[in-house]
Amino acid sequence: MNTVIKSDQLTVKISKPGNYGGARFDWTGFVQQVTLAAGNHTFCTLESLIDGAGTGGIGLCNEFGISTPVGYDGLAIGECFPKVGVGLLTMIDNEPYDFFKSYPVRPFPIQVEQGPDYVRYVSKALPCNGYAFRLEKELLVQGATLTIDYALHNVGEKPIVTSEYVHNFLAIDEQPIGPDYVLNFSEDIHLIEEPSAYTQDILHIEGQNLGWNKQVEDMFYCRLAEFKTQVPYYWEITNKHAGAGLRERGSNPASFTALWGVGHVLSPEVFIAINVSPGGTQRWTRSYDFFTL
Repeated sequence: MNTVIKSDQLTVKISKPGNYGGARFDWTGFVQQVTLAAGNHTFCTLESLIDGAGTGGIGLCNEFGISTPVGYDGLAIGECFPKVGVGLLTMIDNEPYDFFKSYPVRPFPIQVEQGPDYVRYVSKALPCNGYAFRLEKELLVQGATLTIDYALHNVGEKPIVTSEYVHNFLAIDEQPIGPDYVLNFSEDIHLIEEPSAYTQDILHIEGQNLGWNKQVEDMFYCRLAEFKTQVPYYWEITNKHAGAGLRERGSNPASFTALWGVGHVLSPEVFIAINVSPGGTQRWTRSYDFFTL
């Protein structure tokens, strides 16, 4: 079963908490598909087209702590650590945290409130080793814009230091990734690590624009520098064959941006830093605009 919220221009299909039961992505506001009424364009796709492969990602799904898990260091096998938006995860080995692993999950309680054009979630973390927090998230559609508002309240004894991003699994009208796509950023693009030979071969960068030299057949990945001056930041993807595009705008400075993809999906991922002292709250917003060309 899914939750559907609508405006006169958008229909947004969202998984109900628990439909996705994995240990990686936030269970609240897990957007499976967005459909733009003008042209009946769709924008979301699956992480993997192979059953059982990948980590269960679909559409617009966010994750906390992909490389900075809360409370993981120093645990013994069998002890628990909290994953924001998910639950208490059980440490299964003495290796570093790995988001690909299927950690056992004890889900956090989630309250849901819904109207025709919005859905609001409150996820209350089960206290664990001095960590406790409450995540509030609201998704609202107005016109051709989907806005996601976050508030993370630290109600525990220890600071919450981690990161958050949305792993946007995108393919406009299911068009394969190739030269018809253009990805535009709010500032000139600068890589912060050397990408693979295939990524260098498949991508071209000119100023604020990134494109694909040919049809994608393998995985590509690169990391981009932070947006230094533009707040809210934005990125924009268009596909000239489909005649449609989308733009993400964010309220908080980006610590860095990653770009991942394979032949059927591309994923720009803007990371923000999370640092909430006991008794404090951090708020931020991501807005997605959908349009025709």
